Amino acid sequence: MAHLSPDGSVLDLPHAAKPVFRGPHGPVPYVARWSAEEVLAAPIVETPRGIAYADESSVDRDRNGLLWSRVASRPGVGEPIYRQMHPLRQRRAMRRLLCQVCAGPADHNDHGTLWLLQDQHELWPGWPEGAQNTHPPLCLRCARISAKSCPWLKQGFVAVRAQSFLSGASGGLYRESWFRPRLSKPQARTLHIGDPRLRWLQADQLVRELVGCRFVELERPGHAT
Repeated sequence: MAHLSPDGSVLDLPHAAKPVFRGPHGPVPYVARWSAEEVLAAPIVETPRGIAYADESSVDRDRNGLLWSRVASRPGVGEPIYRQMHPLRQRRAMRRLLCQVCAGPADHNDHGTLWLLQDQHELWPGWPEGAQNTHPPLCLRCARISAKSCPWLKQGFVAVRAQSFLSGASGGLYRESWFRPRLSKPQARTLHIGDPRLRWLQADQLVRELVGCRFVELERPGHAT
């Protein structure tokens, strides 16, 4: 049974794998965090293998041994916080290539998976080829809705088809190396898979690198522009 959003409404998207809640800007993305989803107390300790929780359990780490932030899971309760993603739902969507809005399968064809990105073509020649992306892909229906309603895309966006692979994680880094003291406050960092500093990272987002990028039009998503 679905939770109700603040105005008591749930969008009727028959293809959605999870309930899709309505917010002030339209559908609330599956990956968005809600105000009732507070960060849970989790005392950090150091071990010979890196950081850990003092009361750690098997659910605190993923299959690669990465330590994840503890955040309550109460989707649909409180107010949506669009600018923040829930660590567990973001991780699930990125690992399985699920639509960030409805949690169904993202749109995919021979040219790759469908992504909506803020237009940052000035960052480097050939952008977004090689971009390190933390925002999950979308299905075609949710992409069209998001293009019209998402505040994050109002300043300009591009629709891209691309292949991708898990390339790293973002979160709070507690130590730069064994030879430097532990940081008094964790520093926001994005680290690549294989970086030895991952043992000191408290992760909250998975990262995918985009390759083979093609710009597309949402009305003709199978055609490159």
